[in-house]
Amino acid sequence: MLPPSGLPIDLPTIMRDHLELVDQRIGAIELQQDALQKAVDENTAMTAKIQADTAQLVEVAKALDGLVKFFAIMGKVAKPIAWLIVALLGIAIMTGGALYSLKAGLNLPSK
Repeated sequence: MLPPSGLPIDLPTIMRDHLELVDQRIGAIELQQDALQKAVDENTAMTAKIQADTAQLVEVAKALDGLVKFFAIMGKVAKPIAWLIVALLGIAIMTGGALYSLKAGLNLPSK
């Protein structure tokens, strides 16, 4: 059988050329696959690093949350304690003044 050009078909040459093209395409696909695998491996390593860093950030955030709660409780407790200290200091100052007055022989003011 002759092709439309009228030349005889050289089937071994055609098959060899076709196999070379297929081999080139497969080689190119393998290179692409290797590049994609490298990118996936790098991405996986980066994801693991980000996960570790994120875990540390979450740990710090939890610690800070605990610290904020501690200071909130201390703020609620500190106000009454401060009032108590001020009241006790006032009583102590008044008592000290009264005792000083009595020792010095001064009369306390009366109503």
